[in-house]
Amino acid sequence: MQPMSAPRRGAVAAVVVVALCLAGAGCGGEDDETTSQPTPTQVTTGETQPTPETTTFAVYLLQGEKVAPVRRRVEATTGVARAALTALLAGATDAETAAGYGSTIPSGTELRGVSIADGTATVDLSDRFASGGGSLSMLTRVAQVVYTATQFPGVERVAFRLDG
Repeated sequence: MQPMSAPRRGAVAAVVVVALCLAGAGCGGEDDETTSQPTPTQVTTGETQPTPETTTFAVYLLQGEKVAPVRRRVEATTGVARAALTALLAGATDAETAAGYGSTIPSGTELRGVSIADGTATVDLSDRFASGGGSLSMLTRVAQVVYTATQFPGVERVAFRLDG
């Protein structure tokens, strides 16, 4: 394993610091009214209502400079957190883009793994996640992942890993 370059160490450190700040500030318990997540918005795409064979969850995208939830529906799965994060990394659909939604997560970012234990979702992303953009871009992409992951019961905080 090769040592990390200084710029990559800095990017990884920035992601960790921002993630810790967001996890502490944005993922409180149920009694903390100031940290509640926005209500998911349904973007009309002409799809039918959910069936027992599907799972619905929120994916947190950007609308302007604010993180906003949109509903996604996929085939039923027991790995709903993985499905939601995979959908997030795929970016906005055509209908969502037309409605003004987008993402600051770099195209090509891959989900390498996700595990949930003791209230923490550990999300392992490819190092592409840390590339490009300034501090606002990094803050919003971390927020997108944190909000998407913490919508599920039992997930109170998010830990990030880049390439393991």
